[in-house]
Formats: sequence, structure tokens, C-alpha cells
Amino acid sequence: MLKIISAMNQLAFEQLMCIYQESNQKKDKSNWEAEQTAYAYLQELFLDKRGFCAIWDVTGHYVTALRIEKFKDAWLLTALETLPTARKMGYAKLLIREVVQYLKGRVTVKFIVTMVVSLSTATLLISRFACPDYYVHDGRC
Repeated sequence: MLKIISAMNQLAFEQLMCIYQESNQKKDKSNWEAEQTAYAYLQELFLDKRGFCAIWDVTGHYVTALRIEKFKDAWLLTALETLPTARKMGYAKLLIREVVQYLKGRVTVKFIVTMVVSLSTATLLISRFACPDYYVHDGRC
């Protein structure tokens, strides 16, 4: 089930951090530091109303998540990740489809795909029929 999170009190933060645990381990920070950084970032994102988190929930457990953030005249899909135990089950693809449906009618839907996130990029491109208006950015500012 799709969950749209736009405030910290709507979020099971510990469950979200389980999804991002692998990414956090790759950073040059302790888990605690990575989680504190993520918490502060999400808090600011929600307070500034620049975006939200979209989470796919299966029987009360978060299995895949992403952020949607305002970026110029489009919406940036970022931080798409899935729990290792829930991979290759179609949850990320399902989440993207549902997010696009949620956004339609509210905003002009465009996605910006950066080349630096290969798994996320592959999933988004597989799902592109859900949102044909996208372009690929090479990751440079």
C-alpha cells in the first residue's frame, strides 16, 4: 500500500532507516551520524514543503521508499531503495507507478534521472511507461 509522508510524525523513521541501511553503511559516517543527517534532511524537506517521502508498505512493514522533491519545473525522484529481503518482487516498480498516479492532476509530472544511481535508474526506466515525460541528466550541476 502506498503511504505518502509529509511530516515526521507520520513516519516510522526506524523502518525507513532499515531500507537505507546499506547506503548508510557506504558513507564515511557512523550509522548514528547517517541517521541524524537523514532525520534533519527530512525534517527540513517537510517543513519547507519542498517534497515528501513515498513508501510502499506491506502489512505494516516498509519495503521500499523514495523521495520526491521539487527541482526547477519538475519533480525529482531520488533515494529509491528497497529492503534487501524484498528485492526482485516488483515493489519499487509498483511504488513508482503509484507515485505517478498520485501526482497526476496535482502537478505536471516529470522525472529527472541521474546516471549515478544505476539500480534506481534501471527501475525508473523500466517503469517509464507510467510517466513518459522524463529526461536523463548526467549528474553534473
